[in-house]
Amino acid sequence: QTGFSGFERRARGYAACDLIAQRDAVAGLLRSLARSGGVVSPAVCPDIVCHREDEGGRWTGGSESSNRRDEDGVRSGDLEVPRSIDQPTATTTDRPAPVPIVHDAGPVGNGGAPGGYPGERRVVIFASVWTHVDGVSRTMKRLAHHLAARPDSSVFVMSPDLAERDFVEAANNERFHVADVPHVPMPGRGEYKMAAPLQARQRHQIETFSPHVVHVAAPDMLGHSAVRWAAENGVCSVCSYHTAYDTYLQYYRVGVLATPLRQMLGGFYSSCDVVATPSYAAAEHLSDMGVPRERMGFFPRGINLTMYSPAQRSLEFRREVMGVGSRSSRDAKSGGFGGWPRRAGGESGDQRERRRSRGDADAGTEDGEVVILWVARIVREKGLGSFAKTITELLAAKAEGSIEGLPPFRVVVAGEGPDLPWLRRQIERFPEVKILGHTGGDRLSRTYAAGDIFFFPSRTELIPNNLIESMASGLAVVTDDVGVNRAIVKDGVTGILVGGTDALPGDVTAYVDALVSLLRDPGKRERMGKAARKSTHGLTWERTFGSLRRSYDRCRPGRPYARHLDPNVPGSKAASELAARDAAYGDDAVGGGGAARDAASTAAAHEEHGMSVSGALLGISAAAAGGGG
Repeated sequence: QTGFSGFERRARGYAACDLIAQRDAVAGLLRSLARSGGVVSPAVCPDIVCHREDEGGRWTGGSESSNRRDEDGVRSGDLEVPRSIDQPTATTTDRPAPVPIVHDAGPVGNGGAPGGYPGERRVVIFASVWTHVDGVSRTMKRLAHHLAARPDSSVFVMSPDLAERDFVEAANNERFHVADVPHVPMPGRGEYKMAAPLQARQRHQIETFSPHVVHVAAPDMLGHSAVRWAAENGVCSVCSYHTAYDTYLQYYRVGVLATPLRQMLGGFYSSCDVVATPSYAAAEHLSDMGVPRERMGFFPRGINLTMYSPAQRSLEFRREVMGVGSRSSRDAKSGGFGGWPRRAGGESGDQRERRRSRGDADAGTEDGEVVILWVARIVREKGLGSFAKTITELLAAKAEGSIEGLPPFRVVVAGEGPDLPWLRRQIERFPEVKILGHTGGDRLSRTYAAGDIFFFPSRTELIPNNLIESMASGLAVVTDDVGVNRAIVKDGVTGILVGGTDALPGDVTAYVDALVSLLRDPGKRERMGKAARKSTHGLTWERTFGSLRRSYDRCRPGRPYARHLDPNVPGSKAASELAARDAAYGDDAVGGGGAARDAASTAAAHEEHGMSVSGALLGISAAAAGGGG
């Protein structure tokens, strides 16, 4: 009885351990306990393991017996094992075969679910932006549809921004559910909605759905209440990090609020079981705010390489939508181009003569003009001030003739936002500027492919989807030498990184010089565009969502995401340290020195293979910095 009570005490720390993979260890433990008369010692129990489910995925229990099953254990197949504190004592019941879940050490349960999820993975997504189009809503929609299309998952979206089509889709898909949330429009940004915290109705809906994972997309009131609900109900909370809000304040001249905002963000993300970060730069930013690295998982972004491709390039689109000068009638009727080389046979004779008479350089494009492209929301935190000032100075210098050797070029802006009227006042007076407004779907991919240079001087991005989409479309890019941009753009190979810039535009000479160098050199643009396209290979959405599913499946409420820091995982670094401390105090009931030695050797193997989350983030980011994404 002394040994079994020690086992029971130790079992409190093993509420969700790797059960099935350790069946043999359990059998050996019980045989040793039988031989020792139930007394635990280092010789009997070098490591503590437990078991709560048989191979068929069924709960097992029993009635009173000579071995006191109801008090000391439950039966698993032919084995009698001491029962963990959270095991049921009910009789055997059938349940669906669990979703197989694999991590670095084999199958594992999630959130106390033995051996995996019971039949399907159920995820609730909380997103304050859904119908309104921005990078966050596009990513979360893709995720929801990915989960709903899988036979092992179902998803429930709670958002204040749902449209009628979302409810229609939910009515026709048993794995996709939606529910509205009370809200008010955000002051000054009516396109965004401020959602209220979870009310009784929403709580009842969530409890009826019975999720395994709560996925929160924003640290707003709705997100805070969702994470709190998950903690109160033993459900895993995964918070994806999309926006560095603290970096926005300087653009609105309220930088004094950055410190308290960082404290709030750090507290929120530290309360999540897993923080899904898109890049190592984002992980560094979170770490600076005090978020523990052991809570961080990896949630990169993908790209549809068929949709965003140089093959989408169309001369007709450039002429009719962007206002680029047309070529001969024969070429105009063809309507498209579809890839490299961008020059595609060069200018017509009339175009060449007109260009030479004006003293313009060769544009190196099919229709004699170079398109500098912006695709993003029209808001100041995207570097809009630097963009407007750079374009103004470049076009003014062209008009004055102070910069020689420039080919004909124009500037095309695709996007909408609250600062669009301001941008129109700054640059629309130039005839070379074309503002398209909102662009999405197939039109968006054709817009990217119709450009030649992508100019995006933003310093606040955690994962710039538009930068990746433009590179996949074969454009050379010009952007700031900060944060995640360094992991996406290889300076001088896939684009130009501009350093020494300021958030509020001052001297924009470096931006102008970078654009001029690409305008003057068609060969350089083409080489960078090809390299940029190649660098995006491998950034698939399946890979992205596979990484996130692993975060769902590895997550355990209230415990470190990084298993080497979890003392409840046999063989982890933390377990070895705990066992060593126990041995130092002579506590044989938990395995003593034998456990310390075994756990230490396993921990060393884990470290040798680089299993820490921060190491994985760094490794993936290093690959991206090399141009491979």
